[in-house]
Amino acid sequence: EASCTLRDSIDMQFQLLAVDFGDSDVLVDGSAVERIDTAGLQMLVSFAKHQASRGKPVRWTRASAELTRSSQLLGPNDLLGFAQTDNGSESRGN
Repeated sequence: EASCTLRDSIDMQFQLLAVDFGDSDVLVDGSAVERIDTAGLQMLVSFAKHQASRGKPVRWTRASAELTRSSQLLGPNDLLGFAQTDNGSESRGN
């Protein structure tokens, strides 16, 4: 999704929680995020905490510059686990 804002966050959270990851890793591609606000970040943190409580921490395969910038600016960078991003150049917005 290109937008992860208050308007989108509730529907997106229901969509994410409806997915049965089973024993699979929880991989998220955030490269398409063009807009994100505090509510969107809170939703992602909630999702990441939920998965971590199941023993399945979220791993980011990619994250857009806007997603990582907003996360760093507003503080949940560590909670979202961006240190685990595989694509380092994209996770830093380069």
